[in-house]
Amino acid sequence: MQSDSNLITKEFYFLNPDSQQYYISRANGIVIGGGEDINPSLYQQAESIVDCGKIDNYRDSIEYVLIKYAINNKKAIMGICRGQQILNVASGGSLIVDIPKAIKTNIKHSQAGVDSVHWVHIKSGSWLQKTMHLDSLVVNSVHHQAVKKISDKFKVTALSPDGVIEAIEWKDTTHPFAAGVQWHPERLYNDASKRLSQSFVLKLKGR
Repeated sequence: MQSDSNLITKEFYFLNPDSQQYYISRANGIVIGGGEDINPSLYQQAESIVDCGKIDNYRDSIEYVLIKYAINNKKAIMGICRGQQILNVASGGSLIVDIPKAIKTNIKHSQAGVDSVHWVHIKSGSWLQKTMHLDSLVVNSVHHQAVKKISDKFKVTALSPDGVIEAIEWKDTTHPFAAGVQWHPERLYNDASKRLSQSFVLKLKGR
């Protein structure tokens, strides 16, 4: 974002709608981070709310506005963990509501009080693979939900060994940039994660 609109998420959350629109209009790009579960009514599974944790309907609504703005105005947008999930849902996809209930797996995608870790396999030729210079890597993991049916506007670019979707990117190459990862690269202090953030900054500059 430009220097005079350098807001943290909490500040944006509590702005009035007019102020939100002002700062959105001045954004070079948008990052949507992790957080609460997305209301399953947004992907036609309202009955699954019993398997959800905390839900914030207001956050869902303002992130829909952010995503719509980014797509319609061809602004770069990146989703992290929940951010990837809501990018997919807002574009017509759905979610696995609770991984332990839905999938038989030995991988711990989340555990109380500490990040889990597991391998992720990156698809050859994807933006993610070209950016991170890796075909696989160990990531941190702190989620019990994940992309299920992927939006037809996105493609899968990384998977965990049990088949959970770990990264997505926009199919339409005329859009400057839209992608998501299920892990938290902002908490990984390695060269691959640094390349990921640097690449997003370059996308903000149209490179």
